[in-house]
Amino acid sequence: MMKDAAILEAEAIRSAMLKALEEWWTSLLIHSDCKCLVDRINHRCIGLSLLDMLVDDIVHLSRSFWRCSFIFIGREHNRTSHGLAKFAINLIDEARWELDFPVWLKNEAHKDVLAVCQ
Repeated sequence: MMKDAAILEAEAIRSAMLKALEEWWTSLLIHSDCKCLVDRINHRCIGLSLLDMLVDDIVHLSRSFWRCSFIFIGREHNRTSHGLAKFAINLIDEARWELDFPVWLKNEAHKDVLAVCQ
């Protein structure tokens, strides 16, 4: 069964938030190109669907951070996240970049910043 894109995005956000908690992060700024999901999170939508339950988990987790924001950003300005998602699909073990990020990731982030500033 193929999962809905919003569900996959919600699962990814929840996983990232859990990882951030493990690493003792205090603030998060989460960009997503899934507008319907960002709207549901920011408006605290309640329901019984799988997506609603994931949104509830995300909202609950967001209270564990000093600051946690969810922002919609179109894919054309969010190449970094798209590139990381494609990279993560092929991972077998966890990847960590503590001191320096790969060149491809820096380049994508730079393009995103330039695109948003225009």
